[in-house]
Amino acid sequence: MRRYTVHHPESEPSRMIAQPDRFAFVKEGFCWPALFIPLLWIVYRRLWLVLAAYLAVVMASSALFALLSLSDIAQTAMGFAFNLVFAFFANDLRRWTLKRHGFGLIAVVFASRLDEAERRFFHDLLLNLDAEAPASRPTPPASAAASFAGEPVVGLFPAPAPGPGS
Repeated sequence: MRRYTVHHPESEPSRMIAQPDRFAFVKEGFCWPALFIPLLWIVYRRLWLVLAAYLAVVMASSALFALLSLSDIAQTAMGFAFNLVFAFFANDLRRWTLKRHGFGLIAVVFASRLDEAERRFFHDLLLNLDAEAPASRPTPPASAAASFAGEPVVGLFPAPAPGPGS
């Protein structure tokens, strides 16, 4: 089972359900696309500060490799090692970017795949909203109930039934 963190810019559940496209599900752990195609992954996820930092590190390391005149095999090994470390932290960088944009962590979901995590989260969210709904309904004031006590009953029943003690 994988662990997904769920992020949303709003913290009020009634507003959350009205904007289901604003949820972000981020998988915990290693990111395979970030290992093999890191630039495309960064651009696809729109992590612009991460892109700038990634390009700065790549350019600095290329300049350092040229200065030290390392062999091609050593440069390839160092580049792969950097991409490996980046792939371990890629999803954490995505969470950091979401936090910078005002998204808060609202849940953690365990599931095999992303679609299952989404289904579990929205199912639980709808259950929580249904459970909170009766408590949020307004109750009539006690003075309104007392004002109808002396009046005859209107409707199908001509008079109130006598109580068990009468």
